[in-house]
Amino acid sequence: MPTNILSFLLLSVSLVFSCVHSDTFPTDPLNTKDQAYFKGIFSNLPPKYSLTKQEESIVIYKLFAPWCSSCLEEISQLKILQKKFKDDKNLKIILVSISPINSRKYSSSFPSFFEKNILEKSRKKQIPQTYIFFKGELKLRFIRPYNFEKKEIFTTLTQYARDASI
Repeated sequence: MPTNILSFLLLSVSLVFSCVHSDTFPTDPLNTKDQAYFKGIFSNLPPKYSLTKQEESIVIYKLFAPWCSSCLEEISQLKILQKKFKDDKNLKIILVSISPINSRKYSSSFPSFFEKNILEKSRKKQIPQTYIFFKGELKLRFIRPYNFEKKEIFTTLTQYARDASI
């Protein structure tokens, strides 16, 4: 079996098994070096999706794969979250697919695109991953599935939205 196919299969299997739910809300702030690193990743995306091009104060980047059931579950939860903030123009949710499979059919509610090396850049080879930026600063990072229907995330985003409008 060619090495590329074997590598792809091993990565796929490890990604499937990495989709274990976590109900832990991240409370540890990222250090300055990590802040700059992740801001750099999301600032260098295609211009339409780049962190530097977003006028919104709150930007959520969801790294997903169309074949990952936990990812699709989180996308459904993010749709509900988006409805709760429907009147708030400061919230933008962008889906970043790790697979060239047509991701648009899974994400009609959000802008989405395929970014070839995003998992390697993120330093974690697990999906789903979620990065929440507020005013250009990475505030929260979820490396495993997270229940976005929990009150903690709604409360946190509500506070960011309030702070953005000041």
